Amino acid sequence: MPSGLGARLHSGHRDDADFVVGGRYAVRSATHLFLSPAFDEPATQLLAKEVVLLISIQEDLPASRGLVAPKPPHFPGWLSLDADTLYKRRLEGSWVVGGRYALQHGALLREGTSLNSALITEIHPFVEVTILELGLNGDLATRQPLRLRARVSLADNTVGWMSPETSDGFRLLNSVNLLSEAQPRQRFGQLSHFVSRWRNSSTGDPSENMKDDADSTPWEVGGQYRVLKALVVRQDAKLRSKEVSKVKAGSLVTIKELSFSEEAGLGWCPTALVTVDGEREQQGWLPCLDKNGTYLLDPRNQLHFDKIVDRLRQEEHTQSAVRVVGTEFCMPVDDEGSSSGEADVNESVVACSETSQTDAVKPLLMEPSHPPEPARILSLEDRAVVQDEGFGCCSLSCSPSKREHLWGF
Repeated sequence: MPSGLGARLHSGHRDDADFVVGGRYAVRSATHLFLSPAFDEPATQLLAKEVVLLISIQEDLPASRGLVAPKPPHFPGWLSLDADTLYKRRLEGSWVVGGRYALQHGALLREGTSLNSALITEIHPFVEVTILELGLNGDLATRQPLRLRARVSLADNTVGWMSPETSDGFRLLNSVNLLSEAQPRQRFGQLSHFVSRWRNSSTGDPSENMKDDADSTPWEVGGQYRVLKALVVRQDAKLRSKEVSKVKAGSLVTIKELSFSEEAGLGWCPTALVTVDGEREQQGWLPCLDKNGTYLLDPRNQLHFDKIVDRLRQEEHTQSAVRVVGTEFCMPVDDEGSSSGEADVNESVVACSETSQTDAVKPLLMEPSHPPEPARILSLEDRAVVQDEGFGCCSLSCSPSKREHLWGF
């Protein structure tokens, strides 16, 4: 039990408006977990004040029901969310679907929820991921210990499944949401590449490169970003142009256009034409960096989750359409002039089935255009702790004070 849990639950804080997938909640009173949302067979019993993680919510029943994962040795199961079973208050260590989080330790990214599914890549400490959904690595009906799994997207849009924590509850994924308004974090060590390219450009305005190179800037038109410091909104891209208004730190802005302004002593500086969300007709230009190359506009796109989900849905729709077309193409033709009998038709169907199995369209995210390099696996069962040579340290060798300075955890 976390120390002081009872005090936190009765501290007078207001309950949350709704239960959130990824949240950790305390059990209000002893209750049973069931193997299915139909509540047909009990799985285990929980005691008051035990903590569970909400994995999914099913709302198409007379009452909302949630799949939760308690701490070992209890098995996951379903319970009612409308029966006052849980305290409606997220506890420390909660995640949220759509949130962006940094790894505290190395983890393995796989194609499926199974720990035996194909390995995509190794994720190093400090790498940031966006949570798309949560799941388990098996079926509740087996009554076997199951691992919590998270489907995540990397910054380069690679999608796969990882373990956000180990089987004994040790967290591989930090619980600080980097998209939240509270103390946005910088991405350590990721800026010098862009700054050196922009400010030392010998080919003129770097804006021209953005047309051919999507990776030439961490921001994109149409993206939504958080302002990290109170800024002056200006009339045009020049940093000394007329002041239009001001924007507060923590505000969200949507980028309409990206450009570069050549400033004396600084070289080319990235600027963005933005609209300030929540403010009517407040539009103007903001600098993306200060004179020292520090982010003024957080490079994390608040809409990354929506973008990835839309892409996955489009891929799924395309695959479904291809399967339907393939099935129709393989249907035996009713030819009145044909003398073929039932045996020929059966052979046609069998051949079509075999072709469908071998030529089925696989999800694009499962077949990257550039196969990943073999991962340097140092430990099995997705508990690998890896040496991140790019940072010169791994999460185990970093001192707590250094991690707090860079990341806030």
